[in-house]
Amino acid sequence: MKDLRVGLIGLNFASRVHIPSLQKTSGFEIVALCSKNIINAKRLKKTIKLDCEIYDDPNQLIQSQEIDLIDIVTPPKFHATLVKKSLQNKKNILCEKPFGLCFKELKNLDFNYSEKAFVNYLFRSEKLLSILKKKIEDGQIGSLKKINIYWTFSSKNKASWKKSKNNGGNIVDDVFCHVLDYLFFLTDNKDLEIGKFGYFRKKVSDTLQEEIDCKVFFEETIDVDIKIKKNIESENKHSIEIFGEIRNIVINYFSPFTPLDKNMTIKRNGVIEEIISEDSSFPLCDDRIISFCNLLREFKKVSPKNLCDLKFGANIRFHLDRFTKYIY
Repeated sequence: MKDLRVGLIGLNFASRVHIPSLQKTSGFEIVALCSKNIINAKRLKKTIKLDCEIYDDPNQLIQSQEIDLIDIVTPPKFHATLVKKSLQNKKNILCEKPFGLCFKELKNLDFNYSEKAFVNYLFRSEKLLSILKKKIEDGQIGSLKKINIYWTFSSKNKASWKKSKNNGGNIVDDVFCHVLDYLFFLTDNKDLEIGKFGYFRKKVSDTLQEEIDCKVFFEETIDVDIKIKKNIESENKHSIEIFGEIRNIVINYFSPFTPLDKNMTIKRNGVIEEIISEDSSFPLCDDRIISFCNLLREFKKVSPKNLCDLKFGANIRFHLDRFTKYIY
């Protein structure tokens, strides 16, 4: 099977995660880069020794007959438009999350034009989440009863769109979308009920502090409590607690996508059965590359499983709209 020829649109996050992952995974060839800053694109091409075309117009890249897969790594406000053009040109698609800034711009898209098209929700291919999903599918957890999610972090990303709530930089579109997706992924549900949604925001000096405290339900039986704090506490931590009929599982991250203090604890009747830990003896690394490589290997399969296809990405956008109304 010949390599998929990839054209990337947007080079900021792409240069740190997408491009290294594509280079590490067999079956993909980077043939084009697109950026409104041609100088930066040419500099990147030279730095990583790519043999590829450079574009400053994404429409030209999408229309190229020399490209099989469009990788959209732009700020969120461009996602829906670029996906639509890629679908019209019958391209395979990888699109950064979230898919669109509102459901209205997605509901009329025909996703059948593309053979393979997915939204990059990386937790689906993160190692510990993948292990948890398999244990749920194998019946080792039993019926899910309750899930607790606690995520607190300080953002160091200075991209301009990250500072704009209308361009996808708000905590719901940027962070809560990950939580919503992996909840759908773990529970195999497509719908949810909102029990409560509390949102807090204030600016301290030049830093925006945001907090979410909410409760949702899946099929009226799975009770989920979610607490997310951004730039409020200095400690980085992300934990996912799963309470099942047979076993309870807790995943703890120091910070997602780093191996530091990353572990899964499995209990039955209150007794620890197993602890799965990542090797943190290596220097701190960007584990997103490992997760994205996992995603790419899944993408190459004839019938990819456990990836977020565009239709489901639009479903997530529909539900995100139910939450973003609280912050506008």
